[in-house]
Amino acid sequence: MPAGPLDPRWADNANCGSCDAEALFSTSSEQREMRDICRNCSVRLMCLADALQSNMRYGLWGGLTERERRQLLRAVPEQADWYESITSSPDPVFVAIREGKPLRLSRRNAQKKEGERKGDEDDE
Repeated sequence: MPAGPLDPRWADNANCGSCDAEALFSTSSEQREMRDICRNCSVRLMCLADALQSNMRYGLWGGLTERERRQLLRAVPEQADWYESITSSPDPVFVAIREGKPLRLSRRNAQKKEGERKGDEDDE
């Protein structure tokens, strides 16, 4: 039976399995090099979903740094099933994740806040 989403056996197929684990937790150029390894990993989305679901605070997981994951958790705070959203949501953030593109969450948050302010003005 193949490993499914959030099944810990996904890690057996990770590109980083034969790499120095320290590089995943560094803040130097090693982490940037590891990101390149993540980009072509067949289990990248499972890795990221597992890290978000488990609230992994440190290191590089699924190609995202700890800072990027914190931003994502703040931008989408009430996510029940990260794997489902990452793999199938039409939301531009999740599409970017699937495509391995850089996250643009600060703009998303600014637009969201702007919409909230507009709604408050309409209530007055």
